[in-house]
Amino acid sequence: MKKILPIGVLLLIISNALAWNPAESETYIPLQDTIIGYFDFEELQNRPYNVWYQTEYDSYSLDTVTLNNELINKLEEVEMIVVIGTWCSDSQRELPRLIKILNYLKYDTQNIIAIGVTRNKKAPNTEVDELNIKYVPTIILKYEGKEIGRIIESPEESLEKDILSIVSSI
Repeated sequence: MKKILPIGVLLLIISNALAWNPAESETYIPLQDTIIGYFDFEELQNRPYNVWYQTEYDSYSLDTVTLNNELINKLEEVEMIVVIGTWCSDSQRELPRLIKILNYLKYDTQNIIAIGVTRNKKAPNTEVDELNIKYVPTIILKYEGKEIGRIIESPEESLEKDILSIVSSI
């Protein structure tokens, strides 16, 4: 009896593991579907990314008080580099929020360099190695070619307030 119980538990664990199908999980992104390299934000509106992208975009409530601050208009003069991992839950949360903010401000997202990286923060044939990326997402704001600030993984206060704080420095 002592040997049967552990064998039964082991069989139960194995059968549950075999029954799980990661492709049916809503946020599972197979390696071959991970965006690596330069990409356009429109790609995120297609499967498998749209599952997390659209949900977060639709549910995020903008801080319009902060976004209506006059200083936020300086954002038009700022270049942006966004480095994400489509496999990363922080990226899945923050990127749709950022895009919603930028859409509200009518910021031309075509002026953003977007780079998808591997779990090792690599993306061949991109500038990602020079950017010293340790965590994703990393949002880099540049003014006149010089970096003026970064938002790494998650904002200190909120994306709106952190962006306002960074652009207020120019």
